[in-house]
Amino acid sequence: MLPRHPNAIMLEINVSQSVLTQQLQSPDPKQRFQAVKLAARNRDSSLLSLLRELAGGDPDEQVRAVAHKAVAYLQNGETALPEPQAPVAKPKARSTATVNSTFTKSLVDAALSYQTSGQRNKALKSLGKALQADPSLETDAYYVSVLHDISKLEGEEALALVRSKDQIKTIAVSEKHMAKQKRRGAHLEDVQKSTWISAGMDLLIMTLIMVVGTVLLVLVTSQSASGVLTGYDAAWVSYNEAFAQGVKGIKPPAELTFELRQLARTYSVLSINDGLLLGLIVGVGALVEMVVQLSVTHVAARFIFKGEGTLSYLIYKVVSLYNTRLPLIFLLVYLGVVLTFGDNSILPLIIFGGAGLVSLALNLGVLKRVGEAYDLGIFQGCLALIIGGLILTVVTFALQMLLLAPLLQLLPPGIV
Repeated sequence: MLPRHPNAIMLEINVSQSVLTQQLQSPDPKQRFQAVKLAARNRDSSLLSLLRELAGGDPDEQVRAVAHKAVAYLQNGETALPEPQAPVAKPKARSTATVNSTFTKSLVDAALSYQTSGQRNKALKSLGKALQADPSLETDAYYVSVLHDISKLEGEEALALVRSKDQIKTIAVSEKHMAKQKRRGAHLEDVQKSTWISAGMDLLIMTLIMVVGTVLLVLVTSQSASGVLTGYDAAWVSYNEAFAQGVKGIKPPAELTFELRQLARTYSVLSINDGLLLGLIVGVGALVEMVVQLSVTHVAARFIFKGEGTLSYLIYKVVSLYNTRLPLIFLLVYLGVVLTFGDNSILPLIIFGGAGLVSLALNLGVLKRVGEAYDLGIFQGCLALIIGGLILTVVTFALQMLLLAPLLQLLPPGIV
């Protein structure tokens, strides 16, 4: 087992040969100590000559010791197979030792990957499986070095740790708790950054999108409907002129279906004023509905599910999602309207279906963002929205009853 230099500075495993060469010649024994370990860990046989010099004459006793073991480790790895003295027999299946060696190496590599991604408990579990598969690893320099780096322990303490499933479970619980605290801290930091100014801007942008989108929808619908009727009339004029001139072989224009004719006549009379009025109604209505819905959702998430968040942060999370999805939904609806008046095929249904799928994805995204706004899961976010909707329904019904009761008293007897 390679000893550790006191207060050694841990370096990255994958270090270039030029950097290792400089560190092996460093005047600092700590640097030389770490460079020797990394050279062995990287199986860099090109540094053997420098390692032999350190093993034979380094002034630091621990550097000499670790260099000596590194040289032995690399030389053993380089030993060539002896020449066969007899005819070579047929290849046999790989021995169990070879399979185990490949298997344990993959476990050690997996442990390093887990450690890099911050999953220390999985890294220790992987090292434990490797040691269980091949107990001789406890004397392997590379394995021990990786074990020391990950476990932050030395010698038998490190080996005892990876052999103990209970200790690894304890580390997993501790790291899970730390990750939760870290996530909670990041969440609270984001909540504190949110302001009513940013939330108000998001609400304003959403209202403008609804107003402008509705006005354009009215105009697109009106122009498409008018285009159908105008095109149909123009086709008949052309046909009548050709017929009067005696042109042979011409056919009358295809008749519009009753449904399309009625639809075109209904929407062709819409004007820009109609669009502006409808746009204002839709925009203001969407604003009021959004604020009221998110307010009651905030009450449910905050006081029923004990989530940590603010109403301004919830508005920011949800409304910003609407602002990125609504333009796409409007565009799909515009395209569907144009195709409805210009094509009687199934294509308009496909376009409207696409708009419906985007709306569904938007609703699912809202559920997720409600959960994120209060550091809850998507399930609790969904429940918060549902309970908020129930609260809104009850409050609305109660207000209607309060306003309706005085009106009923003003009616003459016998009316009610």
